[in-house]
Amino acid sequence: MADDLDIPIRDARDRLIDFLGFAQTAPLQDLSILDEQLTVPFNVSAKIPIALSQNAVNYQLDDLEDVPVQNPAGGGVISALGTGGTLLLESPQISDDVSYQVRATKVGSGRFAYLHETATVKVGLDLSLQAEILDLAFLEPTLDYLKFNDAKIVDYGTAVQINLLKSQEGVMYRLVYFEDDTELILSEVDVLGTLNDIVLSTQAVYEDTDIRIRATKTFDPAEGRETQTALLDLMLPLKVRANTALEVFIEPTEVIDFKASTSLKISNTQTSARYQLFTRQVADADFVFNDSAGIPRVVVGRESGDWNMTLEETGKTLLVVDKGEGETVQVAIDPLEPLWQVPEGFSALGTQTAGSGAALSLPVTTWSEDSFCIVQVEKTHQGRNAVLSAVSVSQIRVVFVRPNPEPELALNVTISDANAVGPVEVLGGEPGVYYHLRKKDTELDLALPAYIHQQDVLDPTENKGLNQLRIGVDFVVSRDISETSSTDEKDPTTFFPRSALLEMVSLSVGTSLELLAIKAQSGVTTPLLKSVDLAALPQISFENTAIASGQTARLIVTESIVGDNYQLFSNDVAVKQSRNGNGGELVFITEILTENTLFEVRVTQTESSGLPLTRIVPLAVTVSPAE
Repeated sequence: MADDLDIPIRDARDRLIDFLGFAQTAPLQDLSILDEQLTVPFNVSAKIPIALSQNAVNYQLDDLEDVPVQNPAGGGVISALGTGGTLLLESPQISDDVSYQVRATKVGSGRFAYLHETATVKVGLDLSLQAEILDLAFLEPTLDYLKFNDAKIVDYGTAVQINLLKSQEGVMYRLVYFEDDTELILSEVDVLGTLNDIVLSTQAVYEDTDIRIRATKTFDPAEGRETQTALLDLMLPLKVRANTALEVFIEPTEVIDFKASTSLKISNTQTSARYQLFTRQVADADFVFNDSAGIPRVVVGRESGDWNMTLEETGKTLLVVDKGEGETVQVAIDPLEPLWQVPEGFSALGTQTAGSGAALSLPVTTWSEDSFCIVQVEKTHQGRNAVLSAVSVSQIRVVFVRPNPEPELALNVTISDANAVGPVEVLGGEPGVYYHLRKKDTELDLALPAYIHQQDVLDPTENKGLNQLRIGVDFVVSRDISETSSTDEKDPTTFFPRSALLEMVSLSVGTSLELLAIKAQSGVTTPLLKSVDLAALPQISFENTAIASGQTARLIVTESIVGDNYQLFSNDVAVKQSRNGNGGELVFITEILTENTLFEVRVTQTESSGLPLTRIVPLAVTVSPAE
């Protein structure tokens, strides 16, 4: 056949010849009859398209015996005048496969000729129609050559639209899928073919589905013909991401003891999906202490511009956890991306677990830090290759861990000569925790709590600084570092604060003490498992508290206690080897003294089951000049 671009030029040439009258032209015979895959249902007319029909040329439908085809509705033969574009000749209703030829006649001269091509129309359902899923991304967009029926991917529970090209007139189309060889309806409604493209909509789709299209032609009962129905040849693979709208629970509770075990329970898991827990530590900056809409609050961070932003302005998600007795703890976190990507700071915990079709528990062995919990859901889809998709479960959960009930913590207690308790120094402990000192079995604090300072989360070489502390939460003034050395040039940003020294109300020895630990940010509490018994000390004194320069001093511990260790110090330096109590007298002799000297006797308990305790007895020796 001639090139389609050549037809209009030759047609113009012939019309010019006819107009000038120096010759008579015949109709062009190499026009294309577009009857590829022209199939119609039983007793339905066929519309036969003739491409690039000539103006002033009449096109008539004849059978292969050159007999004109009559219009059964009356009006003579079936014909139409050319338009310069595609012309449709509508046949009678067809009950069997048939072929036609097209007679082209010049209107002016009456000269005619048959087009070279014939039109073949088949009766039945056209199962070779093409269709595509609209407005969705391909599962494998990087393939070199994408076909219209390559797999596409959609979110869980989404309805999609299918565009069916050149539908058959009078045929009803329905979307279906198969499950264990059972055909199930997927269409919202069936759609009647019109010879044009039609759009069919699915119901919500929840799992990977191979979409098929069923064509059905139903006849009038008077015709006595059985309904024709068949599946179109094509298959449209639709892949569905996992469900993100799942309920997530921390069991048994979101506020747990230090190193306690929990499980993360996920409801309504899919057997086609795999579930993975990701966690990150809750930073101090994540805590929220006022969530009233529009009320400014401090969003703690390094950028000063973050101050005075409201929660709404940050775009963060607020999580509120009941910690008991009508109190809550609140944290804010950036919302998760719809398609999975590991959020900053998160890491996988445990292994992937396949869904069960019901609730699923992801075990977590122990927790030692407050932690955010998110769930990744991954599926494997089969396209031309195996392809993974992953999403985040939209619900975020958080675990708050009570303080360590057995921290590495010790007490130094100063004992006066009258066996009254003086200041208490708290050594060690868990960073970010307040320790409240109380008499055993009471809830009355004996002093201000001791706070254990933290390092900067962004730079562990620095202390947590002013721009990261909240008044009323963890803003605590530490002891002066210059007291510990002969220079005051130590950088307070890097020199770790001195241990807390608690000024006590006067207590007598023999008192039993316990500590309550409270996390500064979350406010969750736990009593320490070990208590402190302020056991009485034996008589400890210098034989002579005033000596002449150049002499030694003699320290006597009368009736030393078995289970105690005694050590003499001066200026934080041990003067003599420590000695264990034996029930009898212990004697320590100093070096030669030439000036007034302050000493400490530090008594530690070597066999106690309570917190490590050092009782400090301060003593002084006055040295007079030698004669």
